[in-house]
Amino acid sequence: MEAIEVPSKHGLHPVYIYRTEDGDVIEWTFQKRRAGGGGFYECCACKKLRTLPDHRGKRTPRAQIVDGKFVTDPVNPEHAHFCRFQRIGGALGRRELYKLAQKVRRSRPFNGSYRTEFHAALNNVQKEAATTYDLDGTQTKEMQAAIVGNGGFESKVSALRKAGQAARQRDARARRVEETGGLTLNGQRFLQSANVAGDIYIFCNSSLISKAFGRGCRVVADDASYELGCQEHGLGGQLYSLLMMDAHSAYPIVYMITRSCSENAYKLMFRVFRELIDAEGQAQFLPELKFILESEKPYVSACRQIFPECAVQACSFQFTQALNRKWHCLTRSLQPPEDVQEWFTQFKGLMYLPVALAQDYFSESLQFPPDTVATDAELRKACLAFIEYVREAWIEHPHFKQIWENWMVFNERKVDCCIRRHNELKAFVKESKPTLLKLIEALVEEENITRHSLIDKFINQQFPSPYCRQVKKRANEDEADEETAAVQPNMQTRNVEEVVLKTRGDPDGHECSTSPIQEKSSFDFVIADSAV
Repeated sequence: MEAIEVPSKHGLHPVYIYRTEDGDVIEWTFQKRRAGGGGFYECCACKKLRTLPDHRGKRTPRAQIVDGKFVTDPVNPEHAHFCRFQRIGGALGRRELYKLAQKVRRSRPFNGSYRTEFHAALNNVQKEAATTYDLDGTQTKEMQAAIVGNGGFESKVSALRKAGQAARQRDARARRVEETGGLTLNGQRFLQSANVAGDIYIFCNSSLISKAFGRGCRVVADDASYELGCQEHGLGGQLYSLLMMDAHSAYPIVYMITRSCSENAYKLMFRVFRELIDAEGQAQFLPELKFILESEKPYVSACRQIFPECAVQACSFQFTQALNRKWHCLTRSLQPPEDVQEWFTQFKGLMYLPVALAQDYFSESLQFPPDTVATDAELRKACLAFIEYVREAWIEHPHFKQIWENWMVFNERKVDCCIRRHNELKAFVKESKPTLLKLIEALVEEENITRHSLIDKFINQQFPSPYCRQVKKRANEDEADEETAAVQPNMQTRNVEEVVLKTRGDPDGHECSTSPIQEKSSFDFVIADSAV
């Protein structure tokens, strides 16, 4: 039972076909899937049928392939097929049509007419397929019907033209993105990753990572904004950024413009971030990194898979916002008394306690609502529902129970930095949901500002040499002298050539004489007076 690898419909994954050895003109298409400890192959046709109500909940038939051979019988696997058998001619026709479409897309453009080129390519495909798979007349007609069917020649040519036009548009968009955001303003690489469909763009200047570590940044915070997503990605598109923070500032380092807000997209961004850290030679700081992320499973799961040695914590603002939203939803039509509101406020303090202490405080105190709720059945029901929500979503949740601790966390104001950054970007793009190129221009400008900010602060934190301190002290003294002289510009010069000795009497009648006054210029007096 030999497994033959063929291209998939969209070229996204390897597909293996199986043809029975007894001559039956049927085949199954298996897609490779990964699982813990290995992989398996499942029937593509059965997988599509699982979306229908009749087959919902059924398990897809699976097979095993080792060294190009089917180990598990694909005809009778552990779970039976519930798809239709595909005749070999029709299956080959659809596959060869996909190859033909790829060939037509790459041509720039046809040298002759579409009809001539199409028929020439069709004849070549038929001859090659018949020779390779040893098809008989019936199977050859099935393959031909699959290629030219569903509307005939005109529809096929129209589809190929649209496919070629879409491919050229994707190429043109990729060139414009490269011209706009491929490099930073100082000529360094900025665009790090992009897929063919234009669904994900990742930007980062790797040199900023070294500068941020040199600045003392050991905290990485995330910033997600749907309002700053590009128009081409629709309402679901967003701008997702990673900011490296110190005690006073936040520096945007990694940007991702994405249409798909999935865990795989975030894993790709975190993987690019880690690869750039390794490339810059800063891997020794990885155990010191701490990620402060939103309390969303895709973010946290992707970060933990790529950075297993780093601490992951949640933002206190997100925790408080989630509690407020749930509490207001449960008590929308109620008026909780003051003691119940104080009891609810204590839940917000769980974020700032150690995990063990927070769990004990919740189990011993907070899970019992005040006695005043006993007289109100609806309020008591709302309080019990809120307690159950906190227990399941935060205290005992396997994904979040270790990330919302903010014990002894100071000077990490993620929300303030994100709000200020959003306002600056909106002021630059002057609209919500800007175009892709306009958003990339804003990111290039923001990268330039971040780079200058890191460079300036790195220079300011260097201690000046002793000679520099002496020069600065002398300059300050000269400036003080000039300011003092300007205060009394009309002071008359005193005559110091002759010293007049005056004798005056004291109240007792004794005479006393003054000692000669030493010669001093008017400027010396000014300095003396100012010094006093």
